[in-house]
Parts: sequence; C-alpha cells; structure tokens
Amino acid sequence: MWDVDLTGATTSTGTARLAADGTPQSPLAVFGQEVATDRLMAVQTYSGTLAAAGSHTLKLVASPVANQTIQGVNCSISVTITEVV
Repeated sequence: MWDVDLTGATTSTGTARLAADGTPQSPLAVFGQEVATDRLMAVQTYSGTLAAAGSHTLKLVASPVANQTIQGVNCSISVTITEVV
C-alpha cells in the first residue's frame, strides 16, 4: 500500500510496484491527483512463485511525479509465504 500526498496541482501520473529480488513485478499501480489537497492510498495485490528456497528481498518501489510525495511512514507491505511440497 502506498500513501501518496499531492503538494501542488499536476495532471501527470505516478507509478508504484513491488520488486522481488530487484526485478519489478506486474501489475503496476498508477496514481494521479489534480488538486493540491488530494491524497491517495493506492493498494495493489501480487501473487507468484519465488524461484528457489532461501532469502529474498521484496520492496515497494514508487516513481512519483513533480508535486507528489510518497509518505513512506504510512506505506506497508504484507507477505504470506506458503511452502509447496
């Protein structure tokens, strides 16, 4: 989940997604606000299979445009791992 705050008017859209072991995943979350007082909580769901057992790095990666700020303290990631035998 991304918390996006608009600090000034813009008609451009920002993007965000999950990166697994440095590889960007699909789908892409797209957000845009037009009024300086707008705020958005963008939520995205991913599912997939990790290539191998072991440690992995999962992180949220966002590309806000001018006048958009990602409020990192309010962003979150929740991961559920299910072992397949």
